Amino acid sequence: MYLEATESTLANPVYLMRFQQLFSCTLQQLPLAYRISPAEGAGPSLLWRKKHPPVIDLTVVMKNGKKLTRVSNLETFTIDPDAFAKRLQLTLACSAGRVEDPQHRDTITIQAQGSHEAAVSKLLT
Repeated sequence: MYLEATESTLANPVYLMRFQQLFSCTLQQLPLAYRISPAEGAGPSLLWRKKHPPVIDLTVVMKNGKKLTRVSNLETFTIDPDAFAKRLQLTLACSAGRVEDPQHRDTITIQAQGSHEAAVSKLLT
């Protein structure tokens, strides 16, 4: 890994290292971070320093025999939940609004009537 340089002495040891080895050793010590940039410059970008990147949770649940699509964790990506619910109502022609979700107590959950996971996914990308 290290090579001793020709100008190395006992009093002043000098070692050589390849740049690729130096680069990989340095990168291994850096923490992983993700940058989340809001659309259309709506605000400053967010730096996420946790182990896994944040995700938008999109689930389809059955309640009283009806399928419901639930979307949560939108605030992390600087998406306004109320504006997103209004957009869902207009594009999918369904009822959409805020609900209390026991799985996601710390975030706002938007619920749309019907099974719309493909359309919501396409709308978010």
